[in-house]
Amino acid sequence: MKLVLFMISSLFAFESPSFASPWSDFETGSVIRLKEDLPIAPTLLFSKGSTFAVNGTEFFGPPYFQVLSLRAFPCPESLAERRVDMTILDDAYGFEMDWNCKVSLFIEVRDYYRESYFEKTE
Repeated sequence: MKLVLFMISSLFAFESPSFASPWSDFETGSVIRLKEDLPIAPTLLFSKGSTFAVNGTEFFGPPYFQVLSLRAFPCPESLAERRVDMTILDDAYGFEMDWNCKVSLFIEVRDYYRESYFEKTE
């Protein structure tokens, strides 16, 4: 009996693994968190656990893209005055950043249901 109770309590002691959400899960007003470090440029890295607010989503095309408008918060002082022109991440996603950590991510429709860099926060 003690062994059974130990096994059951052990199941709840371990954190369940969380997986990155697909791009399709993100809606305006939600808060998302990076699942892993996201290197943008040699001198720019968003760290695992960084949080972003989803300020908007829209589709345009052809070719068809979804654009996620995000804002990193808190916005580190070192990034507040920084801009990044269009950069391609993982040969698949467009990334731009404007002042005050305003980020635009461009996702091709074919990647809409693929795993993203983020997970939803509760």
